[in-house]
Amino acid sequence: MPDDKLAVFLSSDQEEFVLERRNLSAIMSEMPYFSCVLLENQGAAPRDVVEQSLRKVRASDIYVGVLGREYSETTVKEYKEAVKRRKPCFIYVKRVIRDPRLEKFKEEEVKTRFKFFEFERDVELYRQVKNDLQDFVLDTLRDGLEARATQKDKVERLIVAETRAPARVKSIDLLDQAEIDLQRGLILESLVKTSMAVEFTLSKELEKRNIRVEKKPVTWMLMAARNLSLLTSDQVSKLQEVQYIRNAAVHRGDIPDKQTMIIALNNVRSALESFCNQ
Repeated sequence: MPDDKLAVFLSSDQEEFVLERRNLSAIMSEMPYFSCVLLENQGAAPRDVVEQSLRKVRASDIYVGVLGREYSETTVKEYKEAVKRRKPCFIYVKRVIRDPRLEKFKEEEVKTRFKFFEFERDVELYRQVKNDLQDFVLDTLRDGLEARATQKDKVERLIVAETRAPARVKSIDLLDQAEIDLQRGLILESLVKTSMAVEFTLSKELEKRNIRVEKKPVTWMLMAARNLSLLTSDQVSKLQEVQYIRNAAVHRGDIPDKQTMIIALNNVRSALESFCNQ
């Protein structure tokens, strides 16, 4: 499945909804950002049917369930697995006289957890699934934009706070604080302190060598240190990478994962210790 597509798992009684499953799969796969490959079209596998379907539920991004007349134990298990894995769930219920077991499942488990859509004609089902997935994409994008804005604001406030911190902490000791933050899972705080450690240490060491750095960007200071052979080109690249990560957080709200920060912090510590010892 392409990495730029969200995998949709379509769950229903296969025999009751043969045509509907085929049409829904085509409709969803033709939409931007979605792909739906029916379980029955994925070929043979060395697992039993239920195990295979539950594995596909776990691997999916979105769950779409269609309930009709027939009770399917596999469909019930797929639904429960999706709920357990906290997948976004969209449920559609056909207006028919259904198996009492399925009616009980719908009333006691589905209805108490989700607002589902009831339909009579297939065209209603197709239209609603398409509308719901389109709304899901827009809502997700809005949530993402709001989260990015929040992260950007937090980064900017942290940078201001670090810049105004007492002079005694404006040193390589910031890396010790950054490491503590990282161990506590405070990745954003660790990133800001690591970035500030680079800036403060560069400015301090260059001023010792009578180089004025007031209002100079970090990139300029890195080039100056390299030209003076105080830093190697490899060390400059590693320190620049931290600034790229920091700028991505400030301008786009992109927060690195913990492993990225561990590598960045170790690279910064190694480069700055070498720099300060010259």
